[in-house]
Amino acid sequence: EAVVVHVLDLSDPQQVFHFAKSFVESHGILHVLINCASTITHDREIGESGLEKMFATNTLGVHILIKSLLPVLNQSCEPRVVLVTCGSLLMQRLDPVDLQFECMFPYDGLAAFMQTKRHQAVMVEHYAEANPGIHFSAMHPGWLESQGVKEAVPKLLRKVPVPCRTVEEAADTILWLAISRAALKHSSGMFFQDRRTTCPHLPFGKTKTSLDDEKFFMQNLEDFVKKLELS
Repeated sequence: EAVVVHVLDLSDPQQVFHFAKSFVESHGILHVLINCASTITHDREIGESGLEKMFATNTLGVHILIKSLLPVLNQSCEPRVVLVTCGSLLMQRLDPVDLQFECMFPYDGLAAFMQTKRHQAVMVEHYAEANPGIHFSAMHPGWLESQGVKEAVPKLLRKVPVPCRTVEEAADTILWLAISRAALKHSSGMFFQDRRTTCPHLPFGKTKTSLDDEKFFMQNLEDFVKKLELS
């Protein structure tokens, strides 16, 4: 079948709303949604929408897209949503309040990026609980020496203790979660690496947060959505 490409800027919430509305109206069903887009900036940047760019792209845009596409996902017999996150989330504890890094002094782009990846892991767990008919998963593809990674986090890349992966190796678990029967044997809302579930927290890493904090974070996301819908 023909491949149809839709160009979408996740950092622009109104563009995400418009795309999702158009997709739902023109397609009766969606079997799999893979969220792979993300960005990292060294300086705190505010986009045209008035939102901090990493939060808008990696967190809010993903949240709006998933929630808006739930109607067509629910039409599939075995719908799946895969969030491609990053192992760097293991170094960040969820901050449920400062979602746009306004209180981060000094600003650290890498730490902010890691925080958005922690956002995604929490989001997947809550989506899974709220939508039992859809299989949600988050995953770490391993370290891929892409041009974007080399430019954004060269120091971190040098510290990675294992060889960087090829594109095919990095994509393996993404595709496995998207199409394999074996993936559905795992509970929804899990964090994966190399086709296996793994804990999204390091032992003694002090990154675990309370359920109340996670719910507060999700409510803050919803508050952003409601404000944008009214604008």
